[in-house]
Amino acid sequence: MALGSPCVSIYVPAFLRTVAGAPPFVPFELSSEAMWRAADALRQQLARDPLAIGSIREVLDPIEDELWQEADDVVERPDLWTDVGSSWGARALGALQACDI
Repeated sequence: MALGSPCVSIYVPAFLRTVAGAPPFVPFELSSEAMWRAADALRQQLARDPLAIGSIREVLDPIEDELWQEADDVVERPDLWTDVGSSWGARALGALQACDI
């Protein structure tokens, strides 16, 4: 799931319901006002300063890569989704907030 504008977004994994019926997993923080405000602040920052994209991606890309590697590791293990993904929302929010300068 992309949070806000794709250029300054961090894509956070989520697992939909499986054929076998495992419950979906979507990090709770994705629905928080703080997450969407942070994403919008970055969108506005980029609108004011398009050259900021490089420094923003330097912060977001490593976190996004970590989240997706963790998701790849457990995609076939629905019993681990909540345990592994429980920090994804907070880590994504922290990365977005770290970019808003």
